[in-house]
Amino acid sequence: QYTVNTFIAASGDGDLSNDTSSAFTVYNIANTNIDSGAYSTSFETLNTILGWSSEDVNNDNSQWDIYAAQANTGNFAYLYVFNSNNTANDWLHSTCIDLKANKAYKVNFFYKTGSGSVIYPEKFSLHYGNAPSATAMNNLIKDFGTVQNNVYTEAAGTFMPSSNGTYYIGFECYSTPNQYY
Repeated sequence: QYTVNTFIAASGDGDLSNDTSSAFTVYNIANTNIDSGAYSTSFETLNTILGWSSEDVNNDNSQWDIYAAQANTGNFAYLYVFNSNNTANDWLHSTCIDLKANKAYKVNFFYKTGSGSVIYPEKFSLHYGNAPSATAMNNLIKDFGTVQNNVYTEAAGTFMPSSNGTYYIGFECYSTPNQYY
């Protein structure tokens, strides 16, 4: 764990009191090695969410976020928060995982697209890539298309990397506007 303070000085800046950022913490996260078994997360503790990240590609301030509600098990879940006007272009990226070439891997997860009696159609896909960013998610595992259910449903996708390396799993939401959660 590292604490970082930054300072930026612009030429001609007459007020140097606002040039230092607040301290923020950076965690050094070890790659997850799944050779000895499966990787699993429940998003219940800080250690289970370290390394996971959300990316708001279309910059509409609607994105994946962790909530203390609507969990399949436990208390927490990642949810995509809808936008009333924009089609989703938002990603949830896993922590880094070391994978072997030509070995099949299976990703299992649970999802739902509504709350209570309200069910909204959502669209999402599952990818993998060599960095936690949309531009690096070059390998489609499965496109689930339009899904609509208000109870958790298990889903899966299988893939086989062509080379050894550190990879990330990406959940892409590309739903139409105003579809709630």
